[in-house]
Amino acid sequence: MFIALSFIGKLPKYIIYCIFQIRIFFKGDIYLIINDLNSEYLNKIIKYDIKIIKYEDVISHELNEVISKNYHKFKIEYGLNGREELFIRSIERFFLLHNLMIKNDLEHCLFLELDNLIYDNPENLIMEFEKFELCYMFDNYDRCSSGLMFVRDYKSLEGFLQYNIDFINNSNEFLNEMTTLYRYYILNTDKVQILPTYIYDDKYPNIVYDNFNKYCSLFDALSIGSYLLGIDPYHTNGIVCTGLKGVGGLIDYTNDNIIWKIDEIDGLRVPYFIKGNVYIKINNLHVHSKLLENGLSKSFSE
Repeated sequence: MFIALSFIGKLPKYIIYCIFQIRIFFKGDIYLIINDLNSEYLNKIIKYDIKIIKYEDVISHELNEVISKNYHKFKIEYGLNGREELFIRSIERFFLLHNLMIKNDLEHCLFLELDNLIYDNPENLIMEFEKFELCYMFDNYDRCSSGLMFVRDYKSLEGFLQYNIDFINNSNEFLNEMTTLYRYYILNTDKVQILPTYIYDDKYPNIVYDNFNKYCSLFDALSIGSYLLGIDPYHTNGIVCTGLKGVGGLIDYTNDNIIWKIDEIDGLRVPYFIKGNVYIKINNLHVHSKLLENGLSKSFSE
């Protein structure tokens, strides 16, 4: 098993905390696909034994041609400094991973967005992950999240990649990967597993908790991280606000009991969802505010 991350553009500082957190729980290979090879942060993360992959070595020329022809369809977020092409890059990253897996003969990937923190060794989850080609999370109707995503092998991505190309070419809707992830799942329920983001509750659709008994833990599509660590200040007039419902997410965690707990054995700080007297571990946080340093399991040191 390996972990992969991808970021095209000026590498943000929070990559340091993302990698630091991964290394607390995972000792295997970490691949980082970037084009910012002169980043000031590279020297700070190389010590964690990560493999830097040049963007040009895994670039998808097929996708780039499709994007070039359809660029006018994409929403460019000019207020997101350094992430203006968010909705292009969020689709492109799957194509880069596909090429990486072919090039390096890799399988069993935990694919993370840079603004995610993990709280368990993903190898502890692989027995359930690998039963499906892809695993990711439901966020809302017509929206799924790949902040944390499992990919079994490069062939597992191929149907999804083609779906994205067709969607870009043929759709006049808002182009984004959350929509394609959801619609691809609806068409391929035998290939995609939706990871549990909540426990049973009749106010939410079965999709959010159907697989809870397989993991006995939860995954965060976006809203738990938003609640604990804040919403991106882009949405809140420059102020980081915690304790709020996640932007666009269906599940409202603001009335739930979610806490930080220090593990008695190794002293690591981990988030838990509490139901009655039961503590349910949260396997990752999708940190919308990008303040990953506030969610680390132990004190950060350079």
